[in-house]
Amino acid sequence: METLWEASDHLCGKRLAAVLPTLMTALERHGHWQVDSDLRQKLLQISPATMDRLLAPARSAQGGQHRRRRTRVVTGVRRRTTVRTFNGWKGVEPGWFEMDLVAHCGGRMEGPFLWTLVLTDVASGWSECVPLPSRDGLMVRSALQELQTLMPLPLRGLDVDNDTAFMNEELERWCAEAAKPVE
Repeated sequence: METLWEASDHLCGKRLAAVLPTLMTALERHGHWQVDSDLRQKLLQISPATMDRLLAPARSAQGGQHRRRRTRVVTGVRRRTTVRTFNGWKGVEPGWFEMDLVAHCGGRMEGPFLWTLVLTDVASGWSECVPLPSRDGLMVRSALQELQTLMPLPLRGLDVDNDTAFMNEELERWCAEAAKPVE
């Protein structure tokens, strides 16, 4: 299990479970990992929670040296947000977008620079971009309202990372308002 976790760049159990079939096949194909079919089947049946329990000693042995991000306080918005894994996009209809920010900083996150808000429709690949002067939840909300008028697809839902520009009460409130049926 630890070998697979290392190869996945330390994914959490929920994401590791979703990518495990693809990861094992790729590692086997490239000769980096060999297991018999019984063990392979057992590994594919482990629940995400059990994976996390099994990997707890390896995580603590690292002493936090390889964390992807600094630890932050978990907000109420993050607790209320559903995590979609790799398997969550099967048969999705147009209108479900992934959203992210791109920094135009030349590799240095210092001083003033522009950001681009990028929305990509998961089903069709249609993308829309809007420049932003800063990484801010209110600007993201405003840009989304502008993009809704430009897109040829209805905005059915958003999938975002845990960036504070997305995971905030302002955007959560906008999503709740947008989900209400118009009377």
